[in-house]
Amino acid sequence: SNYGPEYVPAKARIYPNKQKNAQEAHEAIRPTSVALHPDSPKLQRRLAGFGPGHQKALKLYRLIWMTSVASQMSDARLK
Repeated sequence: SNYGPEYVPAKARIYPNKQKNAQEAHEAIRPTSVALHPDSPKLQRRLAGFGPGHQKALKLYRLIWMTSVASQMSDARLK
């Protein structure tokens, strides 16, 4: 883990739908597993199978992973 316990909220964040029966976009795109860090060798090997475009796939996965993890962190504390 790259982040300490101070970044973990007391309970998981749950974001309610803004409309009844809505399928909102943020639910459609998420990492396969937050445990599969973008810098992990296991992910590097998996994406290498994409051929020459694997760097673009890794860049996209990194963006999705970071956004997903950040959405579950505690609120920022500003001075």
